[in-house]
Amino acid sequence: MKILAISSSTNSLSIAIAADSKVIGESFYNHIPTLSENIVRYIKILIDETKTPIKSIQGVVVSKGPGAFTNLRVGITAAKVMSQILTIPIIGLDSLELVARNVQVSGSVVVIQKACRNDVNVAIYGMEHFTLTPLSKPFTINTETLAAKLSDSKGPLYLTGDGASLVFEIIEESIRKAGIYLAPKSTWEPRASTLAFWGQELLERGKQDNVLTLSPVYSHPPNIRKTVYGKNKNI
Repeated sequence: MKILAISSSTNSLSIAIAADSKVIGESFYNHIPTLSENIVRYIKILIDETKTPIKSIQGVVVSKGPGAFTNLRVGITAAKVMSQILTIPIIGLDSLELVARNVQVSGSVVVIQKACRNDVNVAIYGMEHFTLTPLSKPFTINTETLAAKLSDSKGPLYLTGDGASLVFEIIEESIRKAGIYLAPKSTWEPRASTLAFWGQELLERGKQDNVLTLSPVYSHPPNIRKTVYGKNKNI
């Protein structure tokens, strides 16, 4: 089954085409200010570079959040358009669990992704024999508060995600003693190739979302700016 996967829950975009546990092609783009204007072009570039006939794509997998407001909306919209044009199934998957799947350890994995200002999106998973088990629902919390909670935790805990280093720096000395570690930087970002394999497994088992009702899971409202006395000000 050939899959197109789109991950856009952070400030980075990852796109992949995969089939039968093999990555055909994968692209990464960092800090794109005009994602809505370019995402279709980026998808086309990957399709052209891999010489993938567009009609050979049999399913679309997309990260649905929690994550950045605009990027999530753009990624899911693009995925839904592909699903409708090609008349193929679509499934949206949790962005935090996607990152957790990058970490192959025995212990607990704490995914920490940047949210808004000093907040982070967090979820905790247990990993044993390459099987991931959710230990918490995703939640949003201030970095200082999370650092304090982790200081009282017992390891082994592995912190990953683009916000992991922010928390690790706050309590580095105390968490070393507790058996809490910062996972390699290579695991911090969601990978579309991992998303493709995960989604393919579910689609082949008959699981899919309604293309009309699939919607993003936002961690916070959009960062709206309003004018105050002629100046822009974040709300």
